[in-house]
Amino acid sequence: MNHLEGKSGFISEEYSENGTSERLYFSAENGKKIDAVRQEIEHWKLSQKINENQYYFLLCSLLEAADRIANTASVYGAFLKQIKKSAQKKLEILPADFEPTKNQHDVYNEDANELIKTIEGDILYLDPPYNAR
Repeated sequence: MNHLEGKSGFISEEYSENGTSERLYFSAENGKKIDAVRQEIEHWKLSQKINENQYYFLLCSLLEAADRIANTASVYGAFLKQIKKSAQKKLEILPADFEPTKNQHDVYNEDANELIKTIEGDILYLDPPYNAR
């Protein structure tokens, strides 16, 4: 995927330098590269070249790669006004750090006050929003 040419798409138009929304989350080159990789992953899924697990593994790898070159101060609530040095590096897709396990893991995205009434477990990790964003 690292060899793909950049393509215009949602990220380059909405979140990249020279995009229509004037947001500087990514350089123009990286925004187009993210779009190209995302489109290729979707094409592979739709043409059944990859299975569901591979699809999500590749999406995770793309997200981690994009995070490494994002033009933020580690928080996505705002972008920096100038493209910082690390955001000028080329997007490099590396395999996501993944460790197979036989244990079952469940992930929820809902109100923890309601969820706690319906589930049981030995360990609970909550990551609530820290502000109004």
